[in-house]
Amino acid sequence: MTRRPTAILAALAAAFLAATALTGTAHAEEVEHIDNGTFDGTTAPWWNTPNTPIAAVDGRLCAEVPGGTANPWDASIGHNDIPLVDGDAYRLTFTASATASGPVRANVQLNETPFTTALSREVVLTTTPQTFTYEFDGNIDSTNGAFTFQLGGSANPFTFCLGDVSLTSEGSAGGGGPEQVENGDFNDGTAGWYSYGTTSTAVLDGRLCSEVPGGLANPWDAGVGQNGVPLVAGSAYTFSFDASAAPGATVRAAVQLGVDPFTAYLSRDVTVTGETQHLEFTFTSPVDTDQAQVAFQVGANPTAYTLCLDNVSLLGGEEEPPYVPETGPRVRVNQAGYLPSGPKGATVVTTATEALPWQLKNGGGTVVASGQTAPRGTDQASGQNVHTVDFGSFKTVGTGYTLTADGETSHPFDIAGDVFKQLRSDSSSSSTPSAAASRSTVG
Repeated sequence: MTRRPTAILAALAAAFLAATALTGTAHAEEVEHIDNGTFDGTTAPWWNTPNTPIAAVDGRLCAEVPGGTANPWDASIGHNDIPLVDGDAYRLTFTASATASGPVRANVQLNETPFTTALSREVVLTTTPQTFTYEFDGNIDSTNGAFTFQLGGSANPFTFCLGDVSLTSEGSAGGGGPEQVENGDFNDGTAGWYSYGTTSTAVLDGRLCSEVPGGLANPWDAGVGQNGVPLVAGSAYTFSFDASAAPGATVRAAVQLGVDPFTAYLSRDVTVTGETQHLEFTFTSPVDTDQAQVAFQVGANPTAYTLCLDNVSLLGGEEEPPYVPETGPRVRVNQAGYLPSGPKGATVVTTATEALPWQLKNGGGTVVASGQTAPRGTDQASGQNVHTVDFGSFKTVGTGYTLTADGETSHPFDIAGDVFKQLRSDSSSSSTPSAAASRSTVG
């Protein structure tokens, strides 16, 4: 088929735009800070003042607001655990209505004295649901933020209803940096993960799935997680995971100390449904520890359910230092020992290219022999620059000798006539079959 010129031009234009998009500035992924902004059968984790009861009604949170309160904050609802980061861009959106038209106040603020606000807006409600959107920049750094509606100050009672709540910020607020969770994609099965209180936990279709019994009294009566997670004080972290539950359930996701008193540095009660959700939270570690854990506390649901997790990640902190094998002192001797009249050689791993002084000391630390090393260049097997030491002229029997060169001291060794006797004994015992194994059957 032959394309007309206009079609070709359109295709070229589309390709150009696609290339431009690919080479443009990358933007950080937005992070959602509201749990259960659609109120799917529950209002958790939203809170309310005692005089303002709340309930989930047809996918909305509805609050019964009393009349006659003096101040806006005398009747309030809200959502805690909002991370506030100075300079980060935020976007707030929600739909709200009231049975009586009038103003309420929406705040994103510090959840402790002095209750500094990053956003404070008077919202004029009507009986018809309206969608409100606000964009603002963070002005403080705190993991203890809150999103609140101050509903008081009205002379007459009314019903306030809220739905489709979202508060996002760019993901730069959380931890970039290295991954602290091992096997978070479960490609290695359940390796590195623990479980307790569940009837079974296994990897199914690339996800970690746990059968959780119903009727457990507390969230922590059953759980899955990973121990030995390092945290660095003052470092920002992003904790994220994909989760589903059949039927739906409430799960507590936490990053906490893995030993008593199990202090929580991040804790969220999340509503998990049959549809897989991606959940992401940020926090700043207040401590240095290598005993933290990523934990999913899965108890306290009335009925049994299946929880499935995938892509569990904790980004932030520091890279794990590279593994450096322990090779012992750079002065390497025969730790089995040496025969009095036999050869006695040692190797010194060093960057020096000129001969170095060495000293042989007895078990009491007295220098009994000394000399100069012989530079040998690069050892082909190890790739290390080495010198050799020859102290074969020293023949005094003794124990606990050490050889020192280039600021390093060898492991202790003996000079004795029977140093290889134990080696022969060990070799003999390890190669001799047991009586049972050496029997033959004659047919």
